[in-house]
Amino acid sequence: SVEVWSAPAQGLHMVAFSPDGKTIALSNTRKKKPLTPPQTNNKVRRKVICDLHLLDAKSGKTKATLDGYTGECKSLDFSSSGKMLAVASWRDPEISLWNATTGSLISTLDAHKEGIAALHFSKDENTLVSVGYDCTLKIWDCRQKKTVTTYKLPGPGSHVVNSSDGKLIAFVFDKAFDSSDGSILRVIDRAKMATVMELPLSWGSVAGSISFTPDTKQILLFDGYEEVDFYDVFTGERISTLKPNEKGPIETFAVSSTGHCLAYSHSHDRLSTVTMWDMQRKKELGTIVTSTVLCAITFSPTGKRLVTVGSKSVQMWEVEPHLTPEQR
Repeated sequence: SVEVWSAPAQGLHMVAFSPDGKTIALSNTRKKKPLTPPQTNNKVRRKVICDLHLLDAKSGKTKATLDGYTGECKSLDFSSSGKMLAVASWRDPEISLWNATTGSLISTLDAHKEGIAALHFSKDENTLVSVGYDCTLKIWDCRQKKTVTTYKLPGPGSHVVNSSDGKLIAFVFDKAFDSSDGSILRVIDRAKMATVMELPLSWGSVAGSISFTPDTKQILLFDGYEEVDFYDVFTGERISTLKPNEKGPIETFAVSSTGHCLAYSHSHDRLSTVTMWDMQRKKELGTIVTSTVLCAITFSPTGKRLVTVGSKSVQMWEVEPHLTPEQR
């Protein structure tokens, strides 16, 4: 471990590294005072508040705290310059855009009719894509604060990601409002909004997360429990599967921006082990053992460091010693 920082708050559950490598965004949830008036059945309802913390990536000191974001943070992402942070909640139909340096609110997008499942910036500083529980995918112009495209889905969306070249969008949605019917992983051409590849996902293999490889040739699908599948972006053919077997369920995973390394965590006896995987050679590079159960991990933009987030601490790790000379 290079750095160990005290967690700025309890209940951390999400992390993002700015593309310029200067800022780490963390989100946590906490309970606020009871809502008024109280419920007649004597059950006290409480407003869920999500705090957003912006940390200096070198010192670990808090640069700004975005207090009072109502609702549980479901998704957050930095713009390509690292100057703007987009945040969405599954409880809230709006997307909020924040200044990643000062922590001040830039603007709010009246995004969906229901809560938002996921969002992701394109390499274009001002283009943002989101999927909501209102069965729509939307592409946004953040500068003009307006919708560029609305793409209707058969069921609620759950995940979305842009390819590194900005040409493709991958997303997951339920076949219908009943998720027991399974889900669909679809890749579309952003310019034509035409389907490039579609992959049915049976019930029980619903995506926990999706990610393009940097070369945009493969898409990774984490099933949310025990395996990561690699699919050809254009044919939908399963190329390989990463399954830890005896190490236990996968809890979080991240892919380096270089495409060389995949990291995933699993816990046992209140400890978490992070395993780093060579994506080219499909073999283990090394492991990191943390003293707490992890809720999130992410690579630095260079892929040479890894941030792990636990209940009580945020740690920065050197990944470079585990990499091959070619990967460095």
